[in-house]
Amino acid sequence: MQQTLAAVDRLGPGQVLEVLTPLMPMPLLTALAELGVKAQATTLPEGGAKVIIRRASP
Repeated sequence: MQQTLAAVDRLGPGQVLEVLTPLMPMPLLTALAELGVKAQATTLPEGGAKVIIRRASP
């Protein structure tokens, strides 16, 4: 989670980060929402989750 949040800090406006996790990362999604960062998580058929994190454009 800490690595993902650090990577989000480096995102520029309009940039996207994709993260694969072994489980649905609810604490990460909560932290991103608190930062005002858009994130969409989907469960993968083979297990785990994919999270697409998008920094808003100005």
